[in-house]
Amino acid sequence: MTIKTNIKKIYSHLCRYLQYFLVAAFLFPKILYSQTEEINKLEYLLSKTIGQEKINTLNKLSELTRSFSFEKANKYAEEALKLSEQENYKFGKANAYNNLGFILYRKNDVAKAENFYKSALNIFKELKSDYEIAKTLNYLGLIYWRKNDFVKAFKFYRESLTISQKIKQKDVEAEALDYMGLIYWKWSQYSKALEYFYNSYKLQDQTNNKFGIGIALNNISFIYNEMNQPDLAIYYANKILNDDKITENKYILGRTYNNLGVSYFKKEELDKAISYQQKSLDIKRESGEKGGMAFSYNDLGDVYFKLNDFQLAYENYKLALDLRRELNDKYGIASTLLSIAKVEIKRNKLEEAEFLLNEAIANATSINNISLVTQVYKELSNLYSLKGNNTKAFNYLKLHSELVDSIYNKQSIDKIAELTVIYDLESKENQLKIKTLEVEKEQSKYIYLIIIIILVIVTLIILLIRNKKLRDTTKQLKIKNEEIDKKTIELEQTIKTRDKFFSIMSHDLRSPFFGLKSMTEILSDSEIDLTEEERKNYLSKLNKTVKDVFALIENLIEWSKLQTNRIEHNPENYDLYDDINSIVTMLSINAEHKKIKIENKINPPIEVFADQRMIHSVLLNLISNAIKFTRENGLIEILSNDKGNLIEICVKDNGIGISEEIKSKLFSIETKTSTRGTNQEKGSGLGLLLCKELVEKNGGTITFESKENEGSTFCFTIPKAKN
Repeated sequence: MTIKTNIKKIYSHLCRYLQYFLVAAFLFPKILYSQTEEINKLEYLLSKTIGQEKINTLNKLSELTRSFSFEKANKYAEEALKLSEQENYKFGKANAYNNLGFILYRKNDVAKAENFYKSALNIFKELKSDYEIAKTLNYLGLIYWRKNDFVKAFKFYRESLTISQKIKQKDVEAEALDYMGLIYWKWSQYSKALEYFYNSYKLQDQTNNKFGIGIALNNISFIYNEMNQPDLAIYYANKILNDDKITENKYILGRTYNNLGVSYFKKEELDKAISYQQKSLDIKRESGEKGGMAFSYNDLGDVYFKLNDFQLAYENYKLALDLRRELNDKYGIASTLLSIAKVEIKRNKLEEAEFLLNEAIANATSINNISLVTQVYKELSNLYSLKGNNTKAFNYLKLHSELVDSIYNKQSIDKIAELTVIYDLESKENQLKIKTLEVEKEQSKYIYLIIIIILVIVTLIILLIRNKKLRDTTKQLKIKNEEIDKKTIELEQTIKTRDKFFSIMSHDLRSPFFGLKSMTEILSDSEIDLTEEERKNYLSKLNKTVKDVFALIENLIEWSKLQTNRIEHNPENYDLYDDINSIVTMLSINAEHKKIKIENKINPPIEVFADQRMIHSVLLNLISNAIKFTRENGLIEILSNDKGNLIEICVKDNGIGISEEIKSKLFSIETKTSTRGTNQEKGSGLGLLLCKELVEKNGGTITFESKENEGSTFCFTIPKAKN
C-alpha cells in the first residue's frame, strides 16, 4: 500500500470523527432542548391542574414522550385512564386508550393495541367527534398494515380520508394519504405511492406542519431509493436537512440520514454510506429508538458485505438481530437472519448458515410473510447446491418458484379487493344521496299541493284567454320537442359509448387472460420438463402480460370516471417544467432499454393554470407512446410554443409514424385502434382518447402531425397561469 493511500485513509477517518464530534457538540443539545421544553412546561402545569384539564395534560405528555421513552409514556397514559374513569370523562378515556394502543403497537403487541384502538373508536363515535374518529381509523389501519392485511388497512385509511376531507382537517387527511402511499409501496405501485406522498407533502406544507413535511419528504426519498433513483432520493432528503425546524425532530433526522446512507450505497459511494448510517445511529441511540437503530445496523451490514468485510458485516447484522429479538420484530428477525446466513455462506460456514436459514423460515412463516419465505427458499437452494445435495437444492428452488407464482396471484387479488373497497365506498355515498333526495321529496309534497292550486287558477285564466295561450303553448311544445330530440341523440350516443366500453373490456381483458391461463398451466404442469431458460422466458412473459392488464384496467377506470363526471377538476397555477422533468426521470429506464434519448427543450419556468394531476397523466401517456413507437437509438424532444393566452406543449419523435388509415381513428372510441410498438409493446388504444378528454376538460385542444417512417408530433394547449 502506498504512502499516498495511507495519508488519504487517515484524512478520511479524521474528517469522519470531526463530523461525529460536531453533531454531538452542537446538534444533539439543540434537538434535546426543543423536544424537552414543551414537556417541562406541561410537567410544571401538571401539579397546577385538576379534573379534565389534568387528564388532557397527561394524555399530551404521553403523546410527546412516547417517541423516546415507552415507560414514561405508559405511566402518563395509565394515570390519564385511571382519572378519566374516576371523573367519567369519556373523551380523556378514549385518548388514553389511543396512547396505550400506540405504545403496545411499537412494542409489537398488536392484538392488545387493536383492542385499545377499537375501544377508543367506539367512544369517539358515541361522542360524534369526527376529528378523533379519523385519527383513530388511521391507527387501526396501522394494525392491519402490521398484519400484512393491506386491503383492510386501505379501507380504514380511505374512511379516515373521507371524514377528514369532509371536516377540512388537513393534518389527518395528510396522514391518511401518507399511509395509503405506503400501501401502494407494498403493492410495488411506486408511481401511485409517489402521488399520495406528494399530495400529503402539499397539505403538510399548507399547514406548515414541520413534522408532517419531514415524514412526507422522507417517504418520497425512500420510494426513489426503491425505484433505484438515488440522486432524486438525495435531493428530497437534502430538502429536510436545509430546514432547521424539521431537523429539530430526532425521529425525522434519523430517518433522513438513513435514507441518505441507502442512496450513497446504491451509488456505490460506500464511505459516504457508512458516514450517514453512523450519523443515523448516533441520533437513534440518543433518542433510544431501538427499531430505527436496528434498521441502521442492518444497512451498515449491507455496506460491509458489499466491501467483502464479512466480519464487520456479521457484527452489524448481529447488533440488528439482538435489537429485533428484544422488540420481538419477527419480520426484522427473519430478514436479518437471512443476511447473516449469506455472510456465513461467504465464509464457508455452511452448517451455521443452514441453522440460521431454518430459523428465518420459522419467523417468516409465523407472520405469514410469503415474500420473505421465498427469499429464504432461494438461499437454501443455493446452500444445498454448494453442499452438493442437488435433490434438496432442486426442491427448494421448486418451492421458491411456486411461492413466486402465489405472490403474483395475491397481488392481483389485492388489487381487485382494493378496487372493490373504492367501489363500495362510492356506492355508499350514492345511497346516501338517494336517501337525501327521498327526504327532500317528502318535504316537497306540500309545495306540490300549492302548485296544484295555482295550476287550477292558471287553467281558469287560460280558458279566458285561450287563443293567446294556445299559440304560446304550441310554441313551447315545439321547443320542448327539440330539447327531447337533442336529449334522445345524446342518450343514443351514451348507449353506443357504453356498449363500446363493454366491448373493449370483454375483448381486451379476455385475450391476455387466455395467455395468462396458458402460461400458468405450462408452468404448473409437473409433467412438462422445462429448462431454466424456458421457465425464465415464461415468467418474463407472465410478468409483462400482468403489467399490460393492469395498465389497461387503470386506463379503463380513468376513462369511465371522465364519462360519469366523477373526476374532480381542480385547476391551479404551477410550474409545468418540474412536472415534465419528473416524468422524463420516471420513464428514463424504459427509454434506456431502447437506447432512446429524451430532450426537454423547454426553457423554465413555464407557468400554467390547469389540473396538475390531469396534465401529468396526458404527458405520461404522450411520452410513453413516443418511447413505444420510436426505434432504438431514436430521439424524443419536448417543446413549447407561446400561443397568446395559451401554452402549446409538443412531444416530437422520429419513430415509425402513423398510417393514413389510422390517423382518422385515433381519438374515437367507436373505432378504437391499438398498434404494437417497435419492440412489440402492446397498448389498450384508450390512452390518446383519455388524453383528448383530459386536455379539453382543462380548456385546451390536442392535435398531431405524422408521416410514416419519419415520426410523429403530438401537441396540446393549456391556459397560461393567472395573476
